[in-house]
Order: sequence, then C-alpha cells, then structure tokens
Amino acid sequence: MSLAVVAPQSLPQLRKYVSDAFGDIPNRQIKPPEDKAEVGKCTRCSDNADLSDFGTFEVTVELTPKGLNAIDDVCEAIFSYIQMMKTNPIPNYVFDENLQLDELEWRFTTKGQPTNYVQSLVTAMDKFPPSLYIAGPRRVALLETPTTLISSDQPRTSFKSNEQREILKSASTDLVNRLTVDNSFLTVFSKSFEGRQLKMRNGTVQHIM
Repeated sequence: MSLAVVAPQSLPQLRKYVSDAFGDIPNRQIKPPEDKAEVGKCTRCSDNADLSDFGTFEVTVELTPKGLNAIDDVCEAIFSYIQMMKTNPIPNYVFDENLQLDELEWRFTTKGQPTNYVQSLVTAMDKFPPSLYIAGPRRVALLETPTTLISSDQPRTSFKSNEQREILKSASTDLVNRLTVDNSFLTVFSKSFEGRQLKMRNGTVQHIM
C-alpha cells in the first residue's frame, strides 16, 4: 500500500498524523496484484442518462493494444466484479463514506454544461417537489422514509437513521441486479478499425471509415 499526504503542516507533524492513523495496520507481506495496466484501466463508472422512463449505467475502459485483443476477457472481468457485488452485500461504511463525499461535492458544485443542467432540471420536475428541483438529481439519500423526502438543504455528515441508509442500500441492490449481460451493449472505438469491415451478430456488414 502507498500513501501520499499533502498538507501545510510541517513534516514532523505530518509524520505523526500518519503514524497515529496508520501505524497499527499490520504488514501482511502480501504481494502486489498483477499489473492490470497491461490491458487497460477503467476511467469512468457512473450513470450516463437518467430520464423519466429509463436510465443507463456506463463503464468506460481505456484499452492498451493488448487489451483490445483481449476484449472478451476485459468484459468478463467487469461482469465478474458485478457478480461479486451481487453475491457480497456492499458494507454500510461504503454508503456512509459516499454520503459524505456526495455532500461535499454538492456544497462545492461547479458550473457544468447548460444543456445537461437544463435536462436535469426538467427531469427533476417529474420526480421532486420544487424545493428539490436543483438538489434532487445531485444528492443521494433524499428519502428519510419510504414516503417522505428530506426537508432541509443543510449539509449532512451521516444518515438520519438506519432506515434511511437501508432505503439507499435497497435501491443500490436493485440497480446492481439489473446489470446483466442481456441488458448491456458494448461499443469499441479504435483507430485500428479504420478501413476494415465489421460483421455484426445479425449477419450484416458495416464498413468502418
């Protein structure tokens, strides 16, 4: 494990902070994992579209030439991880940390593309009351109970109750269960495809310009 710390404190202070926080972690002499950079790296993993009647979840992977030749193995690794998430429930601390990070992101939101902003507002109008038109699409855990939305826009550092966390966990489980091979489509871009013919599964042939 590697750790980098950037702070205005002096080096002795930082050394003490790090020692106090991480000094009790045992060294298990575990070998580092295989370098996955040989085939590629995941650069994005998030919802890509959230409209009134459907949503999409996108995983973007930048592939090396070796990874491009092993595209099936890359896809298998992605869905193997998804299967692991289905088999092993996501721990509570993951939801707690994500709530805190989400609240920080909400408090310090920067300007985005006007088109995306307007689209999110229009979608929010079908889902939330006026008080949550802006915050609704940008914050998590908006339900305090199955039928009651949060009423305050104050920053949060924790869930109001275990019930509120369980509502979010249930929604996350539902999303993960929908991530199947049958519900997915694969798009591959590469300059090496230029001038080649691509045979589709339905038997048609496309010419790549």
